[in-house]
Amino acid sequence: DGDVGSWVRMEAMRGVAAVAEAVAAGASHGAAFPNSAWNEAVAGRAVARIARQALEKIDRVRELATATLFRIVAMDVPCMVWADEFASGVALAGEDASFGVLVPLLLGEPTLCREAMSGLVVSVGDLAQSVAHEASRALLGMARGSDSAAQRVVELLLATLRGHSGDSRVVVPTLKTLDALFAAGVMETQASAAGELLGAVQTELRGSRDVHKLMAGAKVLGSMLMYGRQVAVGALKVLLSFLAHPYAKLRKHTADELYLALNTYEDHMPDDEDEADDLLDLLSDFAWDGDRSAAAAARDPLFEGLGVPKPAPRKVTGGGKAKASSGQAGAAGASAGAAPTGGYADLVRSAGM
Repeated sequence: DGDVGSWVRMEAMRGVAAVAEAVAAGASHGAAFPNSAWNEAVAGRAVARIARQALEKIDRVRELATATLFRIVAMDVPCMVWADEFASGVALAGEDASFGVLVPLLLGEPTLCREAMSGLVVSVGDLAQSVAHEASRALLGMARGSDSAAQRVVELLLATLRGHSGDSRVVVPTLKTLDALFAAGVMETQASAAGELLGAVQTELRGSRDVHKLMAGAKVLGSMLMYGRQVAVGALKVLLSFLAHPYAKLRKHTADELYLALNTYEDHMPDDEDEADDLLDLLSDFAWDGDRSAAAAARDPLFEGLGVPKPAPRKVTGGGKAKASSGQAGAAGASAGAAPTGGYADLVRSAGM
């Protein structure tokens, strides 16, 4: 996000504040803006976008957004009925614009929470470690507060995945945020959301050429082996498909993640210890970043040993093109068959190099 984009957003926030001030001033003198120009939907959407910037990764943008948000809610602006109660939280915050204060404040307000979460995940997944650490700590602190708070966080992350589908700038850090929640043990109490989460991740990964997204998704799917068998099999289908993906880097990454996950969640392993050890040895010792055809063939014992149905072979149509059988649906859409056929060039493009 360059300087121009930041400048545009900062000026837009100043513009929203000026409009809100004019609306409030007019209302105090009995005047009113046209309903099409300022109504509850417009006001809510505009202020929610500012809330998103208040949790984003760029310091100067975040500082202006917080000051602007606090200023607007302090005004008596028509069409912002939610602002009265929210203003009490702002008053308690005072001049404190830290993530620790803003995260529970903004994620707790229904009008602002979805946009706020989409800004927060960008900070959590940021390369600037100081911002990522502070944002992660605030989010984890909220999620650990209670099971209901954790549920709220997961619901907002699901909404972020769905609402920003295809937007890697938001989706990749959202997946990284989910991975952080799994690592912190927050997701252990969220089995009720596992099916929805699996479906959202599968949808986002299906046919993607973005190696960063695919690798972040593989980490989340590996952690989902903690859930029931149905969810675990859905996750394993995608992970095993990644072992034959055109991107060698993804094949190796997936093998490493699967090795760790199966060592952690041993319920999915064969009862026979020698057979289980053989599967782990295969994952750790085979050159998954070598020949792709050899990697695809090497997966066979994993399908059988983990009790995952092997995808039906691709049929060849009259025109000579491969066509997946009708049984290859759902998670298999993220498989090598649905992936790009390029190699190194595709990987470089997807990595932004």
